[in-house]
Amino acid sequence: MQRSGPGGALTAKSQSAKGYSVVGSTSMRAVFDGAFGLPKAFAALDLDRQLAVYRDKAEAMFGRNSVSQFADADVRDKLIKTFLIRAELGTPAGSSPG
Repeated sequence: MQRSGPGGALTAKSQSAKGYSVVGSTSMRAVFDGAFGLPKAFAALDLDRQLAVYRDKAEAMFGRNSVSQFADADVRDKLIKTFLIRAELGTPAGSSPG
């Protein structure tokens, strides 16, 4: 995600273009899906529905629903840390043990 420079997903022209760039990038998609606790079957949804879910999850987690916020290193780091923690625990969002 940090390699997204000019022309990358986080610097695209419109919010929609940025969102589609995230969905279209295997590595970025894995981070977003993992951080947001989304199942593998999520990728089968209509793209517009996926973007709506990303916006909802981003707003709930970060207080804003734009992809642009992930250009900020602090926000991006929080997303990546959440992804890593969930990957380590192997638990999707909203799951509780037992």
